[in-house]
Amino acid sequence: MSFSTEFHDSKESIFLKGDKECEEHAALLRDIGDVFVDPDFPPTANSLGKIIDDQGNEDFENLNDRFAWFAPHQFQGYAGFPDYGRWSLYEDPWPFHVDQGRLGDCWLIAAIQAIARRKEIVEQILPEREYTRDCGIVPVRLFVNGKWEVIKVDYHIPQDDGMTRGAKNLKN
Repeated sequence: MSFSTEFHDSKESIFLKGDKECEEHAALLRDIGDVFVDPDFPPTANSLGKIIDDQGNEDFENLNDRFAWFAPHQFQGYAGFPDYGRWSLYEDPWPFHVDQGRLGDCWLIAAIQAIARRKEIVEQILPEREYTRDCGIVPVRLFVNGKWEVIKVDYHIPQDDGMTRGAKNLKN
């Protein structure tokens, strides 16, 4: 019988390295006046996959005209989002503040609802950073295949006529 041991960097050092990389990327984006766009999941109609309308039919007509991706602050002023300018993931999260959209993502929403019961876990997975708001870089800390990783995603949210296309907060 043989054993092998693999040592990984500590969670803290991985998180620090991820934060440093995000901060450096944010500095570059600030210099050119741009925001981050995730190259693996760009904010395009194709990233949404199959679009199903309210009657259950596939709806591919005018995808690029009808569906766009907004930064969180762009939802302010739309019906249903009158106070969106002061949105916060960290202000009193609760499982039933999130409702499934039309993406068929109930499996993901259930996991998010379970995590939302513990604010400290939300803050650990999605740390609040200044570069998230001004540069669109969202660091997501996950335990993947036996080790911690910081995955960098953008903050764009798919919308349909000014309403979020996916999960939404029932209390705005």
